[in-house]
Amino acid sequence: MAYQNRTSCPTLSLFHILGERWSIPAIETLYYSKGNMQFNSILEEIGSITPKNLSGCLKNLIESGLVEKRTITYMNSAQGTEYGLTKNGRLLEKYIMEIKRMGTRWYKLDNLCQSNRCSKCPLFSKEKNVCVFA
Repeated sequence: MAYQNRTSCPTLSLFHILGERWSIPAIETLYYSKGNMQFNSILEEIGSITPKNLSGCLKNLIESGLVEKRTITYMNSAQGTEYGLTKNGRLLEKYIMEIKRMGTRWYKLDNLCQSNRCSKCPLFSKEKNVCVFA
């Protein structure tokens, strides 16, 4: 839980939030969508997460101020819920990319990106079919 792990140090608090298993995949999914997404779309895009885990993850990210939940009304008057990154959530993108670069350099795994749905990642070279830092 995001707020249960808060410390007096803002840096450690952020690391606690981002260190939760599904936080970065959820943030990345919302970032690459370039807009809002419905719960089932996020679930499908991440792939290996259960609905219960995604629900808890989104709740923590909302409480942390990185994701916002919006109720929308469709043209047929039905209502739905969508999730999107807040301004602070969008600011994390460049830092997450740096962490990915570090991880890729550190582990030097050739096909990590493709096997983990990262083909949308800017570090993935479609021509070479590998991460540019592999």
